[in-house]
Amino acid sequence: MILGIDLHGVIDSDPEVFKAFMKAVSIHNFVYVISGPPAEQISEELKSFGINQTVPHYTRICSVVDHLTSKKVPMWQDERGRWWASEEDWWCSKAEICDQYKVDIMIDDKELFEPYFRSIKTHFLLYKDKNLIKTGEENED
Repeated sequence: MILGIDLHGVIDSDPEVFKAFMKAVSIHNFVYVISGPPAEQISEELKSFGINQTVPHYTRICSVVDHLTSKKVPMWQDERGRWWASEEDWWCSKAEICDQYKVDIMIDDKELFEPYFRSIKTHFLLYKDKNLIKTGEENED
């Protein structure tokens, strides 16, 4: 099984719990951190929580920015260094990444990603207030 987990709003909401969870899950499964910033930035943020690839806590980092850059999608940074793209390009990106890497389950806190998971095999779980909510029932096999 391949599990995708978002960094901002999920892992960083309770790093110690997710560090233990990711370590336990990665024993027999693959754990991909799928988040917005460039992969190098995601790696540094994970390290700041004591989460790293050598323990292992995760198998791979997948970046929305890197994904969109590889597709030559127009992007820009604001004055705070945050990356932006068109709404459609940004919100469909995690489903594209999950489809490309055959991710089985994606945990994210942003509902705007969910509609794009309805047409792929990846199950989308919404993480809100430290609770998982299964969404996208339309994609049941």
